[in-house]
Amino acid sequence: MSINYNSESYNSFLTHEGVVHGGLILSLTDTLGSLVVASKGHFMTGVSTDIGTSFVRAAGGTGDVLYAKAVLAGMGEQSRF
Repeated sequence: MSINYNSESYNSFLTHEGVVHGGLILSLTDTLGSLVVASKGHFMTGVSTDIGTSFVRAAGGTGDVLYAKAVLAGMGEQSRF
């Protein structure tokens, strides 16, 4: 199961340097992760126990389209990933 997302990048998404803020990327990651778990019927998705990222480069600027895809790779008894 996967969830796809895309959105035009708006000025409110950007840092003072004109690139998409990393906090927005991490928040989107967390939200899409919860949605993909909920898509399997687990609506009480709980909290993220370990979330982090390493940014390789900027995600874009004003008017660029952001694309994201969340994939449910596995489900255990207590965790989903």
